[in-house]
Amino acid sequence: MNFDWKIAKKKVISIFVAREIAKCKKNPEYFLENYCKILTEKDGPQPFKLYDFQRHKCIRTFLKHKRVVIGKGRQTGVSTIVGGYILWNMIFRDYFSAIIISKDKEAAQGLIKKVQIMINYMPEWLHPKQTVDNKQSIEFANGSYIQAFASSTESGRSFSAKLLVFDECAFIRESSSIWRAAQPTLSKTQGSFIALSTPNGRSNFFANLYFGAPENGFKAETIMWNEMPERDDVWKEEQIRDLGEKSFAQEFAVDFQQSGGTVVDPKDITWVEEFCKSDPVDMINIINKKGHTLNKEKEFWIWEEPDPQFKYIISADSARGDGEDFSAFSVFKMPREIEKGGTVYQVAEFKGKIKTDIYGEALTIIGKKYNDAILIAENNGLGVAVLNEIVRRDYPNLYYTDRASKQVSIWESINIQSTGTVPGFSTTVANRQRLIPNSLEKAIRQKTLIMRSKRFINECWSWLWIDGKAIHDDGCNDDLMMSTAIFTHLYETSLEEQNISEEKFTSITNVILNNREEKVKEMEILQNRLKLKESKNPWIYQYQDSQIHKGDDGTWDLRELIR
Repeated sequence: MNFDWKIAKKKVISIFVAREIAKCKKNPEYFLENYCKILTEKDGPQPFKLYDFQRHKCIRTFLKHKRVVIGKGRQTGVSTIVGGYILWNMIFRDYFSAIIISKDKEAAQGLIKKVQIMINYMPEWLHPKQTVDNKQSIEFANGSYIQAFASSTESGRSFSAKLLVFDECAFIRESSSIWRAAQPTLSKTQGSFIALSTPNGRSNFFANLYFGAPENGFKAETIMWNEMPERDDVWKEEQIRDLGEKSFAQEFAVDFQQSGGTVVDPKDITWVEEFCKSDPVDMINIINKKGHTLNKEKEFWIWEEPDPQFKYIISADSARGDGEDFSAFSVFKMPREIEKGGTVYQVAEFKGKIKTDIYGEALTIIGKKYNDAILIAENNGLGVAVLNEIVRRDYPNLYYTDRASKQVSIWESINIQSTGTVPGFSTTVANRQRLIPNSLEKAIRQKTLIMRSKRFINECWSWLWIDGKAIHDDGCNDDLMMSTAIFTHLYETSLEEQNISEEKFTSITNVILNNREEKVKEMEILQNRLKLKESKNPWIYQYQDSQIHKGDDGTWDLRELIR
């Protein structure tokens, strides 16, 4: 009987193929190293040789955890590993679906290209027949596919995937919205989620996932520049010379503090975090005279109770109460003697979702608690409803803006409804996006304002310069930043726009404050001493005794005592 070499060869090949397919199916690391190639700039297609961190921090983590977030340095091959891991699933799991969301179209197509290169250099017997091959998707005859998209708010609503990947997640502007839209689908498919990125600030969707792990259900991994074997201190110094310290920290050292174009310099935020931040001495709800709780979850934080020797200012930012934004205000303690200089301290803070009329009531309660603090509220947008409630409650020390100059000293804002003034402060597109943020940055940098709240610090990390505008990062908010920035803006402009030095200004304002207190007391005494009848205007009184009158119409405008 003759030996048939062709039949024997086919049997050997068949055995070999079956054995290799089994090995690859069992172990994605074996599959990648033995059957996948990557394209290198220097040497063209090369075998995919895995580094230790790629095995332990990527592939094995993907297999073990359904929610993974990876902070990585550039050029560590993590995106390529993710592409290879997806390809392994597509080959050995029928109807496996993967969706890649990238920051732009070019990045999305780049990851698809990496997967296609692996397929092109792979033996045909290892993978199912390819039925779709284009710049945005790959599909096999077994029903498995991968698709890549540039980010948009609708990206998470239009697919049903077993694996969702956010590539360079920190740079995807709509990442939190896409994630919210995708969660129901992932729950239905029992799918997995991988977010990977270099840092881009301390407080955005990606950073929140990273720093929130493991309490948020995510497994966080960090891949540093020196985990690549060919990189040493010499290489690091070369990169720093080319990129600078800050760029190197962001691009290679996974430094969240040095990354991102924050309005307040990261070094200044870190200083506040290390030397100013403290836990509040009390966290309470705001309760009115009827005993009704106006807010929930003890959102009013207190660091110092009011001291009768000090004057206070409250600056408020308003929201609707049922949206994504919060209403927020801070209480600031002013120096006892302003002419001698001194630092302004945050002594209390509120941040919560609350209806506008209830918010107005809460502001008056806290204002009265802190020695009838000067109360600064916006007089446009949603602030109008809040301001109307404050005015309706006859709050005694509301900030007024002069119509002509569009500015009035914060020290002279006692509630006087004189001609030419309007209650509240007007925010515009110009001052909200540039002037107001600059004043807060300056106050923190010069350490003239001490902020104690961790909620405020968290907002600092996500308040970014984007296209020349101060905007909170995706999935974050800037309510405390804006309420504080309005205060610092008014403090700064009340000095600059009146063209007087700070020393002269502070000495003048102390005299004004003292005189006003004396005149208010004088007014109260006169009201009791003279027979006066109150008119519809609380500042206008009519003499009941016709022999005693100051004006020809028998009335007296008591505001004359305060002007």
